[in-house]
Amino acid sequence: MRAYIVSCIAVIAFMFHFWCTGTVYNILWSIGGFFGIWSIYDGIITRMFSEGKKQRALATSAAVIGIIVLLGLTMSKLWLL
Repeated sequence: MRAYIVSCIAVIAFMFHFWCTGTVYNILWSIGGFFGIWSIYDGIITRMFSEGKKQRALATSAAVIGIIVLLGLTMSKLWLL
């Protein structure tokens, strides 16, 4: 569940970084990247050690959401330079 909550924070930071400019853009971009990487790592680790189907599904979705956030952040940095 923790990995899923972290991935939701990553998505929120990712979405808000489009509406801000300057220093706030870079801070939100960094926060989105940090939480995206954390959700991928925590999702994979949690999935390896979880027994229940719901916990495994949440861990898998957290890792997938983290990957999508990191891809989106990479594309936004490349296109908005």
